[in-house]
This record gives sequence, structure tokens and C-alpha cells, in this order.
Amino acid sequence: MTVTHNLNDVAEVATVPHPVDKASIVKSKVTHPPRSALDLLPLLGDAKRRSRTPIKQLYQYFFMPGMLSLSAGLPHPSSFAFRSLSATVPSMEAANVNGISSPAPELQVTIPFHPAPGSGPLQTSVALCNSLQYGTAQGILGLQTFLREHVEEIHHPPYADWDVITTVGNTDALDKAVSLIGTAGDYLLVDEWTYPAAIDTAASNGLHTTPIPMDQDGMIPEALERTLSTWPADRPRPKLLYLVPTGQNPTGATLPLLRRRAIYALAQSYNLIIIEDDPYYYLQFAPYQPAAERTNDSMDAQPGLSSLLPSFLSLDTDGRVLRLDSFSKILAPGSRCGWITTSKQFLPYLEYHNETTVQQPSGFSQAIITELLTNTWKHAGWSMYLKRLQYDYYQRRNLFIDQLAQHLNGLVDYVVPPAGMFCWIKLRLPSSLTGSRGADRDVMGDILEALVAERVIAIPGHYFAGQIDRAAMAQEPYFRTAFAHASPEDFGPALERMARALERFNLGDD
Repeated sequence: MTVTHNLNDVAEVATVPHPVDKASIVKSKVTHPPRSALDLLPLLGDAKRRSRTPIKQLYQYFFMPGMLSLSAGLPHPSSFAFRSLSATVPSMEAANVNGISSPAPELQVTIPFHPAPGSGPLQTSVALCNSLQYGTAQGILGLQTFLREHVEEIHHPPYADWDVITTVGNTDALDKAVSLIGTAGDYLLVDEWTYPAAIDTAASNGLHTTPIPMDQDGMIPEALERTLSTWPADRPRPKLLYLVPTGQNPTGATLPLLRRRAIYALAQSYNLIIIEDDPYYYLQFAPYQPAAERTNDSMDAQPGLSSLLPSFLSLDTDGRVLRLDSFSKILAPGSRCGWITTSKQFLPYLEYHNETTVQQPSGFSQAIITELLTNTWKHAGWSMYLKRLQYDYYQRRNLFIDQLAQHLNGLVDYVVPPAGMFCWIKLRLPSSLTGSRGADRDVMGDILEALVAERVIAIPGHYFAGQIDRAAMAQEPYFRTAFAHASPEDFGPALERMARALERFNLGDD
């Protein structure tokens, strides 16, 4: 039995959460020239103190044709220790043998030290003599160009003056986004259960957090409006709303389109900047069906890039969305490479922050990713790769839920995730372990110890509490489980071990 819940009150239902209605989410294209973003610079926070480093101001002259430079403190490329860079990657072409389609052989991607004669500026930027050099804070030209094309194709931001800037992944991007708008003493609006780094980033920047109630579909717009409309007069009004809208970490919730529109309208009404942290956006997949009724077990049934839910960026007519994307969940976490899409008015301040911290992602990462996306897969191959990845996660999700229903039936409540990597479960604790009867006992700590004793681990829910004092939520009966990293053949044994641990606590007896 699959259940739905509002993360506080649980009610059983006989069906899985509603699937994404793809017919209702066709992205509307702007048929007239889009306007420029609103002037939102008055919302800047600590970033107002940032400025371009003096030497960077001269970069525009360093590479002018015919320029003889005695100015730059750049090592000469002849001193670089790396002469070429190669990687083996999956081919996105399908081979057909005896009428049966199968993946083509893997491909070797090699980046030379010098660009080939006659190379254009994009190819020149990838060659190691350039990509391993100090560069601009926006990233190498070839990667910037691909990302702009991709953002235009998938999100089609409905205002004119947007652009991208590379980051060292979404954790780096989140810190930059928070410090761009936030000031010590401000409030960051978050889901009541959220990505822990968001809370830690807020705290390290001197911000408070205000959690907003959720249900199985994510943040509740009415709860957000209630919070904003009754905001205490003695507190600074919030300027920032943080969301993981797709396959949310930790709950797996995905905001439906109507909620995205409602939340965006509230951001307009209350002049909020939305930080759209969306690393699981491309990991949307076909709806769950019980194994005996499954009819969508194919790669063709996955959304690919053409049927993804519209992002907040795609709804953003004002330029008030800071969208954070990353290659971590879709290529490799160690690439430490991602990008922010935002209004050009914010871009200089993000560049200034890069210039005094990471400068730009590793040249190795940028070079190999750019070569892969621009010259090997290109946009069509990238789309195919993501669809294959969706199908892999679809199969993982299905097997995990099948096994969860078998082994934890009656012990927990859960919602089938339509995207991402996580399944959020609520323990059916008996009344003897809740309320005043269990007040003097660390029930959730005892349950965690029991899990460890059975050699299985899941993350206690209070680690994801949307407040800085997480300990106050330590007895909330939730765990985050993940189906991304474990081998599929381990799902059943892991959930069996979890069941043995939970049965010691008489779950579901009431």
C-alpha cells in the first residue's frame, strides 16, 4: 500500500501520488520580444561590498590580437606538465545487430595541448594550453556557449537579459547566491525539511531560517502566503526563498506546475528572490506502477528533455530566479562543475565572488565536459544520455519501492518519488513511544542504534530540519532512504534488515 502524507498527518490512500500530467506542462514560448528584468539590485545584500579585482579589469586587453603582454602573472603554457587529456565515455549512437538495438561501443575523447590549425574560438578555448590557464570567472568560452544554448532550449527564460556563470557545483553556488542577496540578520525561507547545507550556509552567513510547511507535493503555497502576510513587524522582511523543487532532498517531493506558478506569484507580490537549487531536475522519470501492472518499463516512456516540468526559471518574467544547476548528479560529483543562470544585473557580483574564491571550476573538468558536450555528444547526444539516466533511475526507484512495500508494509508510511534519488519514510510509532509516554526516551536514537546493529543505515529525519536548532526535531519519526548508490541487488537485504530493526519497537501496533 502506498500512502500520502503532509509530513505531519498520514492518511492511507489506495493509489500512488498523481503522475505528472505532461499535457498540462507544455512550455509556452514567448512570441514577442521579452522585456528586460526588473531592477532588483536594491535587494542586494553583502554582495554590495564586492568589486572587481584590479588586475581582472585588464583581462579584456590580455588576449587582443597583436598584443605583447608584459603584464600577466600567468605561467607560460610550455611549463604545464599535462600535454593531453583523454577519457572513455559511452557512445550515444545505437548499434543495430540482427535487428536488435544495443549501445554502440564506448568512445575515446581526447583534448590536445594546442588547438588544431583553423580552430574557432570555442575549440581554441578547450585546448589545454588555454583551458588549464588562469581564465575568466564566467568559465571557458566553449562551456559558456553550450550552457547558454542548453538553457535557452530547455528553460527559455521569458526575459531578455539573462546569462550563465560557472560554479564549483551547487554547494558553491548556494553560498554565492545566499551572500549575493542575504545580510547577517536576514531570514531565509526554506521547506520544513530541506538540504542541510542550505541551513548551514544560512547560519555561516549570519542568516536565520524560517521553515514553511510541506505535504507530499512539496512546499504549500498557502502556508508560504500565511507566513509572509503575518510576518512580524520587528523582523527584517525576508528577501530569499530557497527551494529544491524537483526530487527534493530529503523528501523526494516534486512541486507540481500549479504550485510553482503560485509560489512564483507570491515571490512577485512580496518581492522575493527564489534560489532554485535543482540538481535532480533531469532525474524525472515515468510514474510508478505496481510490478504486476507495469506498462511503462521502457526508455521511451521517460520524459527525456522534451517533457520535463517547467522550472521556476522558465516562469521567471522578472529576473528574480537564481537557478543552480550541476553536473554532479548527472555526470560525476567529482567534476565539481555547475552553473548559475540569472539576470545579468547580478552577474558581476557573482563574478567578483568567483575572482576572490574559486576563480572558476577546474580547467580539467571544464575541458573534458566541454569537449564531451560540444564535439562528442552535442545537444542530441546529451539529451539521449539524460534519457538513459532517467531510465536507470526509474528502474532503481521501481525496484526499491517494490521491495519497500514487501518488507516494510505496516511499519512505515511513504510517498513514491516521481524524481530524484530519495524516498522519505515515516515510522508508524506506537503510542507508547510518542507523546508524554515516550518523552523521557531518545526513541529515534535507539532506532538508529538498532539499524546500525543490523548493519543497515538511513539518515534520521531531523538532520534535514529546516531550522538551525535541529536537535529540537530529534524525535520526529522520519528517515531519508536513498536508492541511488546502493546496488539494486542490495535493496531487498537492506530493507529486510531495516524491518528486523523496526519490529523491535512494535511499529504499527496501534
